[in-house]
Amino acid sequence: MAHETPEKVELPSGSMRSHTVALNEALTLPQRALKENAVGRGDLSDEIRKVTVTGGNIRNNHIYLPLDFFPQEVIGGNNKFESAARTISVTFRPGQAIETDIDRTKRILRARSAVGEFFAAADVVEGDVVCILKTSHFCYEISKEANG
Repeated sequence: MAHETPEKVELPSGSMRSHTVALNEALTLPQRALKENAVGRGDLSDEIRKVTVTGGNIRNNHIYLPLDFFPQEVIGGNNKFESAARTISVTFRPGQAIETDIDRTKRILRARSAVGEFFAAADVVEGDVVCILKTSHFCYEISKEANG
């Protein structure tokens, strides 16, 4: 588990704001820009998780998700007949925006075709890292981390 420490960030307006940053997750410039653009949306917008993509993820159009990163209301059962009480909005960069829930047993987005389209559009290959950015309580963005 990552150790966390509070960090002060100077915003464009010159004001200071505290937030928590995982020590093992250094942010790239595009990610910092996303965080700065999220100002005013509350502390939830400051959260990001990174997931390494496996060959199985690519073959089966899914990403293994950290369930603790998502509200319990959006985590459903193991099939579409046991869907969650709520959905989340996921915007793929590049790609489309979708509404879906999460399969608790598989730890994946139920809408797998959109994940496959994102993999193709972003040229995701085994070993690449995808970033999951929480932009509000039920809204997320998924993008491929820039290499080096």
